[in-house]
Amino acid sequence: IRYRQSSGICSSLASVFKLKMDEFVSSNPTWWYHGSGKSPNRNAERERSTFLLLDRSSDCLTPLMHDFTYQAMVHDLLSVDGDKLTYKAEKADNPSEKEDKDVLLNEKDKLWVEMRGNHIAQVIEVVSARINEVVNSNTSSAVRKNSGSNMSLSQLASALKELPEYREVMSKLSQHLHIAHECMDKFSRGGLLDLSDVEQTLATGKDEDGRSPKLTETISRCESALIRLSDPKERLRLILIATISQNGLSSADRDRLLRAAQLNRDDLLALDSLSKLGISTISNTAVTASSTAGFFGSLKNRVSSSGSFDDDSEYASSRYSPPLKTILTELVSNQLSIQEYPSVIPMPMSATSSTSAGSARRRGKGAEGSARKKGGATDKWSKLGNSATKSTSNGSHYVGGRSIVFMVGGLSYSELRVCRDIMEKESREIIAGSTKFVSPVDFVDDLYTLSN
Repeated sequence: IRYRQSSGICSSLASVFKLKMDEFVSSNPTWWYHGSGKSPNRNAERERSTFLLLDRSSDCLTPLMHDFTYQAMVHDLLSVDGDKLTYKAEKADNPSEKEDKDVLLNEKDKLWVEMRGNHIAQVIEVVSARINEVVNSNTSSAVRKNSGSNMSLSQLASALKELPEYREVMSKLSQHLHIAHECMDKFSRGGLLDLSDVEQTLATGKDEDGRSPKLTETISRCESALIRLSDPKERLRLILIATISQNGLSSADRDRLLRAAQLNRDDLLALDSLSKLGISTISNTAVTASSTAGFFGSLKNRVSSSGSFDDDSEYASSRYSPPLKTILTELVSNQLSIQEYPSVIPMPMSATSSTSAGSARRRGKGAEGSARKKGGATDKWSKLGNSATKSTSNGSHYVGGRSIVFMVGGLSYSELRVCRDIMEKESREIIAGSTKFVSPVDFVDDLYTLSN
């Protein structure tokens, strides 16, 4: 049982959890766990699991960032109730009219499971290509022949939906194409491409060319963005990102951004509530942002301290990487600092040595859904399955012990994606949990609650 040393709540919870587990084990003599030597099947024995407790207050930046992967974007820009999304769809009997249609975005939707971690541009490209494949199939040629060769793409898609063998696949593809396009419509109308570039520069300390711009330059871009944004919640969100990423702003820069944002009293209280999480809102340095020399003349370089620059990203709008990526990568490779993340009791020897393939367990079919309750992503625990684009029938294995990470205060959807990515890349099983899963809107609402 490991925890973030700087977090009082994680330290307390780790101790309580240890006491409760000891009570449970002592009162259930037949219960066993990996690493105890009591496994009924010695061939299935694995290394002991690691339970890592983290605190949301140690990283308040990630849940505020615009993330353009599918799942994160849906929960950020669209109205999702649990796993249910309602959108306007064409009526089956009259395509010129629209009706509300409910979609459940959960493990039963294989296309959702496959695409949720992909960049929105890739989702639209892949789904469109698959629709075209169906439209250009031999069956569609027969439909054209029987119904007329001048059918439009939408007419042909509608005709294919009537065929039993294509009804389900076309319906699902059409649903996700519609949802993805709705996300992109809001993306375009909100000017999120330019806004996200400002966010990414603040968060990583580097622009899309890898240059470290002066703070005054980026504050000016923030000011222009705040003036353009019509939604006061988006204006608050940008100021929060600027404040957190720089560990507080100078009084002059803060006043400049607040004048541009025109926040109301509740918004200002939410901004000031960061101090209750141990985050400075005013920079404690005497050096002004207009300085041209030295460290404080440029944006705070977060890359070296938190590993926030994602070298693996193909998209400039996604160059920020959540600190959780570094933490989990170090955890599964047994490199996580024991000083920063101590253990309640001394670590077992296996945790300090490299894992072996002999402790591997085959990924079972449906492994992801088995540990999730109904309700999918709104559950407090999420068993993170690998992407459906990767075959689980190729004999691949999870190696070593299971890693269980719990974030007190809410886990973001971009962090869920990071967990899946690391699990797939490292072949290590990760179970992610939290008090709740949060969208940026949810996190800002939590700040309002904290201010009250």
